[in-house]
Amino acid sequence: MKVTSSLILCAAMTASVTALAQSSATVTGVPVSAQIFTPITLALSNGGLVFGDVIASTTASGTVALNPQTEARTATSVTLATTHSANSAHFSVGGESGAAYAITLPASSTLSDGASHNMTVDTFQASVAAGAPGATTGTLTGGAQTFNVGATLHVSISQLAGTYTGTFDVSVAYN
Repeated sequence: MKVTSSLILCAAMTASVTALAQSSATVTGVPVSAQIFTPITLALSNGGLVFGDVIASTTASGTVALNPQTEARTATSVTLATTHSANSAHFSVGGESGAAYAITLPASSTLSDGASHNMTVDTFQASVAAGAPGATTGTLTGGAQTFNVGATLHVSISQLAGTYTGTFDVSVAYN
């Protein structure tokens, strides 16, 4: 029993001396680095989102959906005229080659004729590099890429004739 107690006491003393001897440590020369990306840029490269000419119904509200990939219009309960062409909004993105980015589109926007008559635009969708609508990200191949934005226009029953205008915001950010 005395031998066992002495061994335990000796082991405890050795552990405490070892613990005191290793109370701190230092690593020197730790590498530090940073990669600086080219700032991301976004530019509108055409006249914006244009739904073209629409003839409102006198019996029902309707919509015009503009496909950002094909620029085709799909109408519900309104008539599409062809006097003025329609087109999606075209954007050019620039930045760090190979970098991924996210596209942020609005939930909705309001068009007005300036005399308190309004229409809502919603369901904004992007088509990146001529791909299918619904994209929310892209990759900057060679430091550049394009995308188009389409949306849906809501036309009220007997919407007053006139030119309706408005704006919407689009942003991009590196992922």
